[in-house]
Amino acid sequence: MDRFKEVGTEVSSEKSILAGDQPFNENDALLASNNGSSASDEKSKEGGLPYEELEKWRILTIVVCIVSIVFTLILASIGFAVSHLSDSSSAFAVAFDAVLASSSSGSVIWRFYHGLNGDRKVEREWKACYIIACCFILSGILLAVRAALSIALNEKPRKPDELMIMSAVSFSGYFVLFLMKLFLAKKLQSSALVADSIDALSGAGMSVGALLSAIALEESEKAWLLDPCTALVIAVVTFTYGCEILTRVSRETKQIKEIQRAGPELQNAGDAQKESKEN
Repeated sequence: MDRFKEVGTEVSSEKSILAGDQPFNENDALLASNNGSSASDEKSKEGGLPYEELEKWRILTIVVCIVSIVFTLILASIGFAVSHLSDSSSAFAVAFDAVLASSSSGSVIWRFYHGLNGDRKVEREWKACYIIACCFILSGILLAVRAALSIALNEKPRKPDELMIMSAVSFSGYFVLFLMKLFLAKKLQSSALVADSIDALSGAGMSVGALLSAIALEESEKAWLLDPCTALVIAVVTFTYGCEILTRVSRETKQIKEIQRAGPELQNAGDAQKESKEN
């Protein structure tokens, strides 16, 4: 979330650079123009780290995302099986979210696959955020529909033991992935990776909700409503966060494009001002 707030500062900095008020540097150039160069890549520093170290974190990010995809696809298979056997909305929520989580991790791999400072770095960052936001929104809508149907059809969950085992494994895996992705997001200063880490945290939250509903169901069958209600709450939170990401990305992308269009005019004005001072 903090990374999204930093974009406003970057945009303000870019305005000063285009006007000639601040010295030019590589990070600002990546916002002002999508044209990079291999020479600048070799000397680049981002977040105060040398390029060689950033490359190490980039490769580790790709490895972590591949592990995340494998984990979430396996979890999705198990989750759909448990949902079918137990009629649990929470199990379905965990399984479906796992499928979309693999898509989010895939978008992060696409973002970093061709390096840190490629020709279209900023554009790739925003596109990855768009994909992750759409996954959040789609997940929220479908989970809400599934939970509402369970309540309307009076589908009482069964076999809470399987649900508890799946939820415990899911929580452990998601929470580890969340910590790793958040750490890497801070190292690489990536909005897309921050959003993907929040997706992992959302999966951990779903798992806790499924675990609590399974424990309550084992204690009393009258507590069956807790299962679809938990899924419904998670759906609302997921949908809301997806809309927030989409809104932020759309707004900041529009601002950057407006600044890029105004760049030549500001530069010409700055050059004219310098010539008039010299004369």
